[in-house]
Amino acid sequence: MHENDLAKMHVGLAHVNPGGWTYTEGWGPINRAYVEIQDENTRIREMVALQERVKNLETKKTSLLDLDGTAEKISLGGLGGGMLLAGTLALAGWRKRKQSEA
Repeated sequence: MHENDLAKMHVGLAHVNPGGWTYTEGWGPINRAYVEIQDENTRIREMVALQERVKNLETKKTSLLDLDGTAEKISLGGLGGGMLLAGTLALAGWRKRKQSEA
């Protein structure tokens, strides 16, 4: 519908208000419809942008214990393995130092 009104508005502007296009329709209704369409377009675009921001904020909430994917499980397993290795080396060093003192 707005394509027809927009064409009428452009023809009216190009021909400096010829009879038929602008006098029968009137500038007020044509301009009002155009402004309403553009306002709705802006409102829809802003709503889509807000929905994208909310979606991005909701997906960024992660924790170390969120084990949804394989990558999270591998990283947590690697961390546990590293801690086990560090504890074993510390215990071995502690025992060796105890034996050398005695």
